[in-house]
Amino acid sequence: MTDEELSDLAMQCWPSDWPGQTFVELDNLGDPGAYLSQWVAEPCLDRLTEGEVADDDPLAESLREDYLAVLEEHAFSPPWEFGDDPKDPKCIAECQEAIRREFVAFLRAWRQNMKAKMAQVGNA
Repeated sequence: MTDEELSDLAMQCWPSDWPGQTFVELDNLGDPGAYLSQWVAEPCLDRLTEGEVADDDPLAESLREDYLAVLEEHAFSPPWEFGDDPKDPKCIAECQEAIRREFVAFLRAWRQNMKAKMAQVGNA
């Protein structure tokens, strides 16, 4: 499969919801497909098709940082502002870590979807 075909396949397979999803709402980003298409390139595409689960942490960290920046850009409140003490650094750090973990789960679900689709295409 060419990189272009893999990119197209990846865009067909991203999960709109996934296990462990609590804070991350991709709809808050405007067009989730357009947002995610910027991530379907090196090294994300390699990590989705060939990467090991351990490789997800750095990419999940980048996705978290970008997600929070886009929320701010669209004037959405970050999730910790809905807690008991939205200014508490511990609460903010815990929420940010939870968002990172959600993106790890998102990447794993995306990878599973891609593997299943690639097997289906391979058998067609």
